[in-house]
Amino acid sequence: MLSPQLRKKVFNLWTMFWSSGMTNPLVAIEQITYLLFLKQLEALDAQRISEGKASIYGVRSDCKLPHLEKSAECTGHVFCRWSHIKDNPTHELLNQYVFPWLRELDKTFDNLSNGEMASPVGQDIMTDAYFQFPRDKIETLKNAITVIDELFPQMALQGDDLMGDIFEYLLSEIQTSGKNGQFRTPRHIIRFMVELLDPQPGERLIDPASGTGGFLFSAIQHLLKRVTPADELRLEADGKPHRLRRGDAALEPYLAGEYFTGYDNDRTMVRIGWMNLILHGVENPHIARLDSLGKSFPDAESGKYQLVLANPPFTGNVDKDDLHETRFPRKAPNSKEPITTKSELLFVWLLLDLLEAQGRGAVIVPEGVLFGSTNAHKELRRQLLFEHNLQAVISLPAGVFQPYAGVKTSILVFQKIGESPEAGKPPCTNYVWFYEVQADGYSLDAKRDPRPAPNDLWDALVKFPQQVVECKDYHQPELYTERWRVVDNKTAKTFTQLEEKRGLVRGIHELFEELPGTPQAAEAYVVETQIPKIEDLYRQYVLAEFVTKGLLPEEEQTQSIVEGAISSVNRIFTAARPLLDMEVEQSGHKRFGHNTLKLCLDQVEEMLRADRVTLLAQAKEIVEQSTDTAEPAEQDWQAAADSIVREFAKLDGFNVELRALTTHLHQGALDESRSWAAPVRAYARDDAWTDIGTHDEQGKVRPEYVAVLKKQEIFAQDGTIKAAHLDVLDPDCIEANDFNLSAGRYKPFVLESQKYQPPTEILRAVRELEVTLISGIDNLLALIGIEDD
Repeated sequence: MLSPQLRKKVFNLWTMFWSSGMTNPLVAIEQITYLLFLKQLEALDAQRISEGKASIYGVRSDCKLPHLEKSAECTGHVFCRWSHIKDNPTHELLNQYVFPWLRELDKTFDNLSNGEMASPVGQDIMTDAYFQFPRDKIETLKNAITVIDELFPQMALQGDDLMGDIFEYLLSEIQTSGKNGQFRTPRHIIRFMVELLDPQPGERLIDPASGTGGFLFSAIQHLLKRVTPADELRLEADGKPHRLRRGDAALEPYLAGEYFTGYDNDRTMVRIGWMNLILHGVENPHIARLDSLGKSFPDAESGKYQLVLANPPFTGNVDKDDLHETRFPRKAPNSKEPITTKSELLFVWLLLDLLEAQGRGAVIVPEGVLFGSTNAHKELRRQLLFEHNLQAVISLPAGVFQPYAGVKTSILVFQKIGESPEAGKPPCTNYVWFYEVQADGYSLDAKRDPRPAPNDLWDALVKFPQQVVECKDYHQPELYTERWRVVDNKTAKTFTQLEEKRGLVRGIHELFEELPGTPQAAEAYVVETQIPKIEDLYRQYVLAEFVTKGLLPEEEQTQSIVEGAISSVNRIFTAARPLLDMEVEQSGHKRFGHNTLKLCLDQVEEMLRADRVTLLAQAKEIVEQSTDTAEPAEQDWQAAADSIVREFAKLDGFNVELRALTTHLHQGALDESRSWAAPVRAYARDDAWTDIGTHDEQGKVRPEYVAVLKKQEIFAQDGTIKAAHLDVLDPDCIEANDFNLSAGRYKPFVLESQKYQPPTEILRAVRELEVTLISGIDNLLALIGIEDD
């Protein structure tokens, strides 16, 4: 996560671009991302060179790009390095030299990989990358480049994904600006869906509505978690991973772009998504601009992937003439008319088409997909249940997509089977597992403030693999707080021993080994060790004042002398304040060192004021025994204060709510079960059928009964039971309910015992309610001017 200091700098950067005239938030984020991207590229190139790869700034054959040297042959493109840009921040350099090189960067990666990881369908992703910063805002441009350069103390690839965090923060600015919010899926929901599918190394994943690439890089992070040592890995309360380790020889080949493919029909989103994956460590991302539902979408993509993850557009309609001709069902077997033009339905069919047999998927759908009554809605649900394995329907709260959408959604988790429909064949899905998420770790209002506990997502992840039902046990990780800080230039200057950790984000207890692990304990430790030193400094200064003046003060003079000394020492401590983080306090950012120091100073001052008599006695004794009347060494006092303040400066940083890597079982913690299951097809029991009944002792339907039903031809060719014969089904099964997949439809009733009330009490309560209702109606009639006849 971004520290409050970095967040403030990025916000200031956003403000610079906004004030320069870029009022379109998407244009502003794109321009900022280009500059962030250019900075990260130099670090990426250094990493490539260390691995024996060619530099992206090197000499190119048949190069037609402009060069600063005006040479007839390519001499390389070192002028595109960030280190050169920051020293020459001119509009001409960026517009005429850097951005033309940037527009061909995807080709450069393709060439350097010898075509092994070529971008899909040969698209020029960066073709439209133009520098749009106003030419007349050169000072603003210089300031912006300076801010970007200062975001990180050194240009190196760190385990901390700060560049990615900055990008995500900029995306959130799009959301809060009220524009283009549909481009961003909550990252904790994305991580939850990735965890549900649990990608394995080598499995190919696709998101046909990839936007900024959230599902793709989250899947990569999921794989990296596997090889990151547990003592290094940190998870925020919502699951965001930190300190992921790269370089595992067995895993690294599977982190290439070719295993993670994304498509989007918006060129800007494709470009931003491509850069986002670059910033997340994917050297040559496979993201392209294509209409995934359209005719141009390659046939070769069908049946190619083991995993699909998507949050496709909701409630949109597409042009039926642009739809792919074979991927989607038709209204009739020989009809060219598609069964629907609703994008939320078409995308689910697309996901099934993209998967190979036994492939798995998870998709967010609006609630209407689960119970819509059109032929297309019912046919999609029939196919999911009868021709594939619909493993789970996970209901999300309505506020998940706040503040820009309050639509109620659910997650469908499924496996592609692809069996052809056949009369009498049982459905591929036996049971559907339902989970009702009531809390997702954030408030469900427009603010979406963090609410780390309770969080049903962790419970759902534990119960999903075993399809646990009707269970009141609750699984939650332990939550704890650490205080992190960025080892920036100021920190490295204040604490020279941290120079080698410059650029890292670490807990204060890791940077300063003497500090305990929790912020509260760290503060208590510093207070406990520094209070005696502060008191001693004040006392020594007061006594030195007496000695300097050679006074034997009377008791009534002591107070003024003590107060004057306290003021002097306070000024000394004030001079040491630059060692502390003195940024303006805001949400998530508190001046921990300053505030704790102030409490200690106030405490010591009160102690001194209350101890004037003792100070007077000590002063008299010192004056009587001393002949030294030299001035107190002010620099010595400052050095002592600096040393104390430096200890309090160790407390500065920002608190981060973290979760343990494992969850704990809390038996019986729920009032009612969050999960249940419903059979797709369940036959109604008839114990009078022949002499044995329709079901055996275990409650299973007898095969001979089903054989009789087949002979009676009650099954349709699509595998379902004909409408005229639905009475053979248990009315609570999914097939008997029009394939309705709403979680609430199958939620078990919870019977609660109530205290017995005599009938006379109930009747009196009903009568009182009636009187209240009649009185209210009379008042309403009077308000609208109608009198009772």
